[in-house]
Amino acid sequence: MILEFIEDNLQQLLAHGRLEQKRTQDMLHDALSGLKVIHAAGFIHANISPATLLVTPAKETKLAELRISGVRTDAGTLELHL
Repeated sequence: MILEFIEDNLQQLLAHGRLEQKRTQDMLHDALSGLKVIHAAGFIHANISPATLLVTPAKETKLAELRISGVRTDAGTLELHL
């Protein structure tokens, strides 16, 4: 398995002050796009916070710590995994 090393996260960036509006919008777009893919696959992300939004040197935002809290079944019901 190969893992990508990403040093920065949103929490660290915010510790240095406010972010520009455009950068904030881009980060939110990336995070929501990732959540859309996860949700479309039937999974529900358990822990979204500034510390779990990783920021690459190319300024891409990626979701981390994918602790799945639930899975949609074929019947459309939700199984929670706490």
